[in-house]
Amino acid sequence: LVWVTGVPAYVEGNSFQLPAGVVEVENGCSGLNYLVVALALAMFQGLSYLRSWRLRLRLLVVAALVGLITNWLRVYLLILIGYTSGMQHYLIRVDHLYFGWVLFLVCMWPVFTYAARLEQREQKPGSATPLTASDAGGR
Repeated sequence: LVWVTGVPAYVEGNSFQLPAGVVEVENGCSGLNYLVVALALAMFQGLSYLRSWRLRLRLLVVAALVGLITNWLRVYLLILIGYTSGMQHYLIRVDHLYFGWVLFLVCMWPVFTYAARLEQREQKPGSATPLTASDAGGR
């Protein structure tokens, strides 16, 4: 995205060298946290409300893709903010952690909407029976 949008940056490994400074993606900010949380939320949603393993797997794949894309978008936006502000923006100088989690929540909203649609589809007549309390107790 940096190259496509014309942001002058030299990329080497996890470092983006901009005219005003360097943005480095630390190991703790690699996106693994977002991926794990996206998968955990999708698995919880799937096990709680979906009976079909095929639909659960589909939900997991969508959540994983959204988690990864969200992280790439987060890194790109921070690079863009650093470039346009001369590395002086609050998100660059002080804290970008909450920015990442808010962006994650916004981007995960469609995943939860998708999960609700999968649940509705599964409960339509002719499909698998809906999950009951006795089914949940047997797990």
